[in-house]
Amino acid sequence: MNDVNPYISCPVLETELFLLRLVEEEDAEDLLGCYSDKASLKIFNSDNCPIDFYFDTEAELHKLIKFWLMEYSESGYVRFSVVDKKSNKAVGTIEIFAKKETFNTYGKVGLFRLDLPTVYEKSEFLNDILSVVLEYFGELFKINSIITKGNSYAKTRTETLKTLNFHYVDDRQITMYEDYYIKML
Repeated sequence: MNDVNPYISCPVLETELFLLRLVEEEDAEDLLGCYSDKASLKIFNSDNCPIDFYFDTEAELHKLIKFWLMEYSESGYVRFSVVDKKSNKAVGTIEIFAKKETFNTYGKVGLFRLDLPTVYEKSEFLNDILSVVLEYFGELFKINSIITKGNSYAKTRTETLKTLNFHYVDDRQITMYEDYYIKML
């Protein structure tokens, strides 16, 4: 993967349970299960976003996916669909991008967002997804560390992050927001 530019050719990554691939407009119907799940909204990382990510129509999600694909085409970030291999349905999404700054302790930091419906907010699913993220995203996105949100509503996620040796970020130069965890890659 050394020579792969994910903004030119987005790879498809596979875990035991999921496929991670570039989001597609056809995912809107499937993703409605994630983005209409009010309980999961508390877990989503919408810091620095102008919306709260609650959608109850397919048409709204089509617009959002078009926006994500526009950002992708401009190398803003990559939004992967998380496809459950059993159902072959997109059940959530991942967003990843490298922050512009480089930090003394952590080098180049990648910001990772994971949106899943509450039914998938279990350690077995989180570990499965994070295993491929930790294995490939450093090289793929040219980052030295990865940062993600784990707030008080996301107890399973936070415990999973700690188990994987992520630690709480108290350095406000890396993020001005609360409840972030970081891991060197």
